[in-house]
Amino acid sequence: MNQRELFSNIDMLIKAGKAAAAVKSLKKIRAQKLSASDRETYASLARRLSLPELSIRLLHPFVRPPVASLQRASLGEKAEYAAALIYVGAFAEALEILEGVPCQKYPSQLLFRAFAYIGQWNYAEAIPLLQDYSERTDLSHYQRMVGKTNLCEALIYERHPLASETIEETIKEAREHSYTIILGRLQTILIDLMLATGNLGEAERLVKESEKAFQNADTRDAFFVRKWRALISLHREGGSKAAIAQLDAVRKEATERWLHWETVRDCDYYQAMHTRDYQLALSLFCGTPFDSFRKRLLSSFKTLTDSVAVEWRIGNGSQYKTLELLSGESPLRRRLLDSGKLNYLLLSFLTRDFYRPARISAIAAALYPGEFYNPQSSPKRVRTAIQRLREWFRAHKLPLTIEEVSGDYRLQSKKAVGLLVPLERETDKSKHPELELLREVLSAKPFFSRKDVVDALSTSVRTANRLLKEGEETGVLRRQGKGRSTVYFWADEHAPKLVA
Repeated sequence: MNQRELFSNIDMLIKAGKAAAAVKSLKKIRAQKLSASDRETYASLARRLSLPELSIRLLHPFVRPPVASLQRASLGEKAEYAAALIYVGAFAEALEILEGVPCQKYPSQLLFRAFAYIGQWNYAEAIPLLQDYSERTDLSHYQRMVGKTNLCEALIYERHPLASETIEETIKEAREHSYTIILGRLQTILIDLMLATGNLGEAERLVKESEKAFQNADTRDAFFVRKWRALISLHREGGSKAAIAQLDAVRKEATERWLHWETVRDCDYYQAMHTRDYQLALSLFCGTPFDSFRKRLLSSFKTLTDSVAVEWRIGNGSQYKTLELLSGESPLRRRLLDSGKLNYLLLSFLTRDFYRPARISAIAAALYPGEFYNPQSSPKRVRTAIQRLREWFRAHKLPLTIEEVSGDYRLQSKKAVGLLVPLERETDKSKHPELELLREVLSAKPFFSRKDVVDALSTSVRTANRLLKEGEETGVLRRQGKGRSTVYFWADEHAPKLVA
């Protein structure tokens, strides 16, 4: 079987819902030996199989080549790299890359931009992009159906007047072409529409049909059917003990089995709406970083912004001890700031989302703004920052810790604590978080070289040069010596005496 036939076979496995077999076949391919056109196809298949890291590692040297390199990415490679970045949460960098990919030459740019907005719950921005993509005549029918399916979801989320007509037409088309996976997704999207319009009878019929189809399946699709069953009970019974117990079971399965954090957020949203639970809505509002989602909550709970802070309860126990680390003038907050503002930035970022663990790419973007994600150096730098915050927790005898969940990170506690989280985050007053980290890790050195910076931060020579130049231009660092003998020291310290 040649390369093209192998790719075609993997594509058919994906469309047939046989993801495990497709992953096994993809991982047998020696990606580093592929041609430019084959790299794009490989990256696309990896993305569709929820393996974005494979795409990023393969394409990064071409999309972000060294200055002296003659290697340059094709438009398709750039688009696929951006799509993989979207999957790992690096939305801003992905959208920046896609701006340089004309949709006339690479129509999937429209779909990927829509995915970037959907990943941030911004369905309104995604709708015109999905409409354009679904009407393209230079795409295969299956590709257009993928666009239409995502369009249906966006229209229903926004309660758009075209939602009902569009999803009915798309379901009919999916049946005619026997697109099993697409049809299954469309049916779950339709359940949402039925609940939104109060048609509980039709929602019940669709759930029963799906339960029958997945009765012997142990898949995520079967789990989503159980979620909709619980939400129908909530619509019928309001805040009854039985309905809340069903929701709790869905939350438990979502976190422990499927790691599907948005399902937990969804459950909290519906429970807050149907029980008019203001405290739950307030916690959901503070613990969700997406503006469109927050606006949706505000339309029903108009006084949420009157609050100053929320106590985020983490850890298990009946009595929660309140910790004030991010607001006010508590001694702990002052110590956190004194220990280096990078610790403060990291803790603040980890409390932006109470549901979804933070992805390494998103943490890197928050700690090192203006830098592109690098699959080799960025994870190392983020893990160094995480380890230092963990050490700070231990040094101050706090039960907080940072837990890794499938490569992502979230705040946890060994004891029951209520972390006071402000609704409005303070503007970062630190303009040089990397220099602060550098000062901390090189505190034992009175002077240091460029190589010391590279080693200390696990970064590239280019980034080290940029950082040292920034330090000099802002007056934070001073330089001494020339050429290979050049060393640097902190401007607020006396110049060290060099040993000849």
